[in-house]
Amino acid sequence: MEIKNFILPLFLALLTTWAIQYWFFTPSTQSGDGVQSGQTFIAPQSKMEAQPLTREVDFNDQDLEKNEDVETVIETDNATYLFSSRGACLKQLTFKRIMNGQVVALPTFDATQRDLKECAFLLVLDKKTPVHYQLIQNKVIAGGHQLTYRVQTELADIEKIFTVYQARYQVDVKIRITPHHDSVQARLLFGSPALRETEPVNGKNNTLREDAISGIANNQRGSIEKATLANIDLHKGWFLPTFFGSEDRYFVHALVADPQSFTQRAYYDIHGHQELISILESSPFNTTKEWSLSFYLGPKEDQAMNAVDPRLEQTLEHSGILAPLSRFLLLVLKYLYGFVHNYGWAIIIMTLLINLILLPLNIKSAQSMKKNVDMQKKLTYLQHRYKDDPDTLNRERNALLSKDGMAMVGGCLPKLLQLPIFFALSRVLSSSIELYKAPFIGWIQDLSAPDPYYVLPTLIGLSLILQPNVITDPKQRFMMIALALVFWAVSLKFSAGLCLYILVGLLLNVIQMFVQQKFNWA
Repeated sequence: MEIKNFILPLFLALLTTWAIQYWFFTPSTQSGDGVQSGQTFIAPQSKMEAQPLTREVDFNDQDLEKNEDVETVIETDNATYLFSSRGACLKQLTFKRIMNGQVVALPTFDATQRDLKECAFLLVLDKKTPVHYQLIQNKVIAGGHQLTYRVQTELADIEKIFTVYQARYQVDVKIRITPHHDSVQARLLFGSPALRETEPVNGKNNTLREDAISGIANNQRGSIEKATLANIDLHKGWFLPTFFGSEDRYFVHALVADPQSFTQRAYYDIHGHQELISILESSPFNTTKEWSLSFYLGPKEDQAMNAVDPRLEQTLEHSGILAPLSRFLLLVLKYLYGFVHNYGWAIIIMTLLINLILLPLNIKSAQSMKKNVDMQKKLTYLQHRYKDDPDTLNRERNALLSKDGMAMVGGCLPKLLQLPIFFALSRVLSSSIELYKAPFIGWIQDLSAPDPYYVLPTLIGLSLILQPNVITDPKQRFMMIALALVFWAVSLKFSAGLCLYILVGLLLNVIQMFVQQKFNWA
């Protein structure tokens, strides 16, 4: 049986499996009043039927004028955390990664020079938010570190306990609030990751990378949905989310556990141009309340994410139906890197391996294309010869097609089977943190960023134009040149790693076609 006969049944089987899982096996969380976890809502602009979203922070002005601040640094295997007693919050987060055999610091969150309300895990009250906490305890516990902060105000007594884990990217925040007289309502704020350059760019230090920031939240069926910074509706919120936060190209800051349901509503605020603030809001209360919340603050890596919450994998750019193939290709890339210690050469070797595996299909495709071109020439000859005799033309055409046939399917099918590999690998090469700051040769010092001098995209365009092929029609040649120019313009924004993969693949195709024509294999 031909492989084309498997495509439609396989597609229908995958579609049926997805539908059954989506409609019958996706869990949802529902409260007593019918509100489900992840259910969205649109808040009104004034107090009418629902409470408006609150983003303002009412600090005690006298507290803000004080400069008292006790900073505490916590070092773990993976990161450095800078906590402050001013607001009892996280001011700075720097990750550690091994690159080229050296430990490199990647600062992804820094509020040291910003407003207090931009610090992570700032607890805001609806009336007079306290600023100056007292550091009660700083101790090492099994598997991590623990900080305890307390503050007493006229409105309430507050205790915040941070647990920072040694071996995984998890921070737990335990909150205890005792109102004194009136009821209070609390909000917990934390910002988005924003990867900053570790070296000067255009003469400036601490420069933000232009990596897209998105909001991420679970929907009513538990799946994770994304909204880019430009498309976030600031009037929109989520009821009772169990997963809520933000991401950039390589990192995630998200609430992953809220067993005591501190978060009754969650919504966003935008500060500056790229700072997305996630806001977790409690319901009003007038008795002592205690909650424990867990957060993931870390990179988009399968192993690191699974250690905290498997749902985090849905934030990966290569998640979806091609996720297994993407993960396999990433494992192969890491394996090759272990031998050559350079991701550029690892990409080249992997491209060679992929093309060797697909070589029989590529040869068949080239043979089918040549057969179709030869057939088209014969049909054109018949049209000219019998242009005044339609009956004979039709008879000769049918006889020719019956004898030799067309190979349209045989020519297209091998190319179609290569598309899943291309899409899966393109996601890996464009979004994997392993390629961040990974050098190749010469001017390419970051395979995750576009080629700074556009050398690789230009070579891609030239390779498409200069390919030896069987197209001799000037109109078709013109279309090939136009296509090459369009692809050149598009590839200017591709990462250098993806451009390298495309370029090597095109060069191998040129070599294959040259050999086939030289030895008349096609």
